[in-house]
Amino acid sequence: MTFNFILSINFKYQSTQNSIRLHKRLIDAVQNFQRTQSQWKLTTNLAMYLEDCEQAEITQKLPHSLLIADKRIKIPENIQLLWHVTGKRRLAQVTSILFAIMTVLIMWSECTFFIIHPQLSLAARILRAAALGYHYKYIQFIAVGLISYLGFCAYFTVFKLRIYKYYHLDPHHMTDENSLLFSAM
Repeated sequence: MTFNFILSINFKYQSTQNSIRLHKRLIDAVQNFQRTQSQWKLTTNLAMYLEDCEQAEITQKLPHSLLIADKRIKIPENIQLLWHVTGKRRLAQVTSILFAIMTVLIMWSECTFFIIHPQLSLAARILRAAALGYHYKYIQFIAVGLISYLGFCAYFTVFKLRIYKYYHLDPHHMTDENSLLFSAM
């Protein structure tokens, strides 16, 4: 009789462990489903937006989905059309060229940082030229610009980083607790 009792306790323990394991897997599956559903929704919204922009470029008429719905903001339709069709693209091109130049400047400066006598660091040359003219305001703008760009690159990399399936940050509150704890450390 005691042997059957021990077997039933062992079975209950195993079924409890299995239930706990199943519950954890269920929570992970629900989180993955919600994250995937959110990513799907964001991707389809982006595809619809890009399709509307393409249609607006062809017809030169802005679809209602691209118009600003807020009645307090009065922006003419032709300016909105210009912004959605050409403005965003040009702004992205200009910022990408600016960021590429900044990246090359910083990479070259980092590689030649410890070479002092022939001053090869471009950032050091720019700062030295501003210092020789006693333009302290320009020195501050240049230094803050370079450091801000480095900080932007570092944080952008951290937020786009994925370590297997353990650590990843997702938009719209779809990040799991392990990733939040890992990013808080």
